[in-house]
Amino acid sequence: MHFRARFTTIAATIAAAGVLLSACGSDGSSGEPAAAPAGPTSGTAPRDALATDFASTSQQPPSTAPKPAAGKNVWIIVCGKIVTGCNVTAEMAREAGDKIGWKVTIFDGNLGVGDGYNNGVRQAIAAKADAIVLMGVDCSATRGALQQARAENIPVIATSAFDCDDPSVGAEPLFTAQLRPQDEYPKYAEWLQAWGAAKARWLISANPKAKVIVLDQVGPLSTRYATDGFLGELATCGGCEVVETVEFHTPDMASGVLRQKFASALVAHPEADAVASAFDSEILLGGVAQAVSSSGREITVMGGEALPANTQYIRDGRGQSAAVAYSFGWLGYGTIDTVIRVLAGAEPVAQGWGWQTVDAEHNLPPAGQIYEPALDYKTAYLKAWGAQG
Repeated sequence: MHFRARFTTIAATIAAAGVLLSACGSDGSSGEPAAAPAGPTSGTAPRDALATDFASTSQQPPSTAPKPAAGKNVWIIVCGKIVTGCNVTAEMAREAGDKIGWKVTIFDGNLGVGDGYNNGVRQAIAAKADAIVLMGVDCSATRGALQQARAENIPVIATSAFDCDDPSVGAEPLFTAQLRPQDEYPKYAEWLQAWGAAKARWLISANPKAKVIVLDQVGPLSTRYATDGFLGELATCGGCEVVETVEFHTPDMASGVLRQKFASALVAHPEADAVASAFDSEILLGGVAQAVSSSGREITVMGGEALPANTQYIRDGRGQSAAVAYSFGWLGYGTIDTVIRVLAGAEPVAQGWGWQTVDAEHNLPPAGQIYEPALDYKTAYLKAWGAQG
């Protein structure tokens, strides 16, 4: 899930702009990206794992659940309604809550502007919420208000967020529970690393001698874990090499600094024939596709989560070659399933939330639409909850 609000306020703002560009059907560019190479035809990536990535790593949602308690008042503190990933996931969670008769309030954290996250939690406390959901909002960004929620015995459930006991923070954990993506990857950090590895598998198969420029956004935990997973898998490729790591801060995407840094890396490394980014906004807003076009070289570009503008790049064969997609809607329904269990005094279970590799020949969603898997997760959840569709 591309939740930029888990970073600093300015980080969230810039990334949100990238998402908005895709939502409006713009490619975020003024130039025309160069043609992207075709998808995998050979290579040394583990074939079984790669085939699974294409087929989808998603599993069945939980088949049973405690009976949802009646009439619950649930507040979702969303990173920012301006961010597509945050907003879609929250709205799907509200849809799921409506199906079981809950009142679900979405509070716009507004990317942390004006202490939005803490304000949201405090308003939820004042509204006598039965549960508070942090969606794309880290513990470290709202520690004070979370301590108040704990004092009021209000459970806090997190989706796509990091608790305060993450090694980068090293403080007391304050979440009551977190959404478990899969049994194999029960923690969000583990899931992100595995997702990053899937991106490397595609690249290795597409180009087993790839000379890669890696875009490395400094600071965000989600980017850090995803990039670590990518690099770990790339290291299994004997013929591949990272020729340069382009470090940048989030404001560099909008200011043009990232594009300048990336263009300089292309000049410095004429042998470079591949690019890897953690999330799609780096390609859209950071000017990466345009810099590739200006270079006149054939370069494979592996992107992020398959936002609509990025899948259009892939469809057109220009600016991006592949992505590893995931469902925001599934995450929303899985969030409500987790809340149901916490309120029933049960442990969270794996939600089956996975990914699916997308390239020009595989799994492209309809033009302009957000990716959704073939599996009907909504019906499965409603059946488990004993709810009507």
